[in-house]
Amino acid sequence: MKILAINNYDLEWAYKEPGKVPMHQTWGVDYMRKLGHHVDTMTYINVGGQFKVLKFNLSLLKIAWKYDVIISFYSPCLYILAYLKSFGIIKARLYTFVHHHGKRLYLPKSFDGLIYLSKKIKEMDDKLYHQTNSYLIDWNPQLAFYDKTYHEMEENADLRYSKPVFISTGKSSRNHQMVVNACQKVHCKAIIFDKAITDNKFVSHEIPKGYPYMLRKMSQCAINIVPCKERGDNTGLCGLTSVIDGLALGMPLLMSDNTNISFDIEEEGFGLYYKADNLEDLENKMKFMISNPEKLKVMGQKARKFAVRHSYNEYCLKLLSIISHENK
Repeated sequence: MKILAINNYDLEWAYKEPGKVPMHQTWGVDYMRKLGHHVDTMTYINVGGQFKVLKFNLSLLKIAWKYDVIISFYSPCLYILAYLKSFGIIKARLYTFVHHHGKRLYLPKSFDGLIYLSKKIKEMDDKLYHQTNSYLIDWNPQLAFYDKTYHEMEENADLRYSKPVFISTGKSSRNHQMVVNACQKVHCKAIIFDKAITDNKFVSHEIPKGYPYMLRKMSQCAINIVPCKERGDNTGLCGLTSVIDGLALGMPLLMSDNTNISFDIEEEGFGLYYKADNLEDLENKMKFMISNPEKLKVMGQKARKFAVRHSYNEYCLKLLSIISHENK
């Protein structure tokens, strides 16, 4: 197949920094290339409003004839192509990932496939748009990238769990100030990747400097925290990248209850939810976790086992089956 893959950041990132970026950040491009498929990539920069979308789609129109499949891992940015496809002008099979419910998805039935990373968001869109062309898929970590750090963390697991430090590495819709407030009240430590945070004796901030630096900081910590803000009717997917980083490292997870991630971290046994933007609930969950090092150890083991069961290779196989029409 000849495939054009689009994202809102460079899908060649992992190739440009070999060994410093996990291959799941190619979203399956590496896997398809290994199997002999020709895959070109483009980056869509989400600035400039509707004029930028129109200009981008017109640039795609000039080259669409070259490809069997056009897929975007970011949405919405292909709806003009979808409109043209509804008239038979675009012959390539058209796919888009859908991350958020509430962002208007134009002409969803003109796509050959709408691919969701969240079961809840897929169910809402299926009901709203009466979709029959949607698919659910899990985006999973490339474990080999994390293995060295994971084994180092296993060697000092007892020390990390005896004096637990929380870490938050994400930036989208994060309520980091509430984590700072909770740490001060509970008297526990945290590392937060957010330049807007002011350091104190319990919390220190970090500035993103790439995956290797982030993994070094995570290796010093016990609990991965994903504190998404309450977003009202904005039912979007939040925190998935941070979650799978922590799972690959075998870290217990403390997460707000509004991320729309498909799996239930409490049912799986590797984490706890707290009510988004509820300081008291966050404090109570923090207290429980730092007071139970043995339970943290079990959670961490279950997190790693979950990551092993749900690998990046599993994601790639399912994605390829969707865009190849093997499941039709």
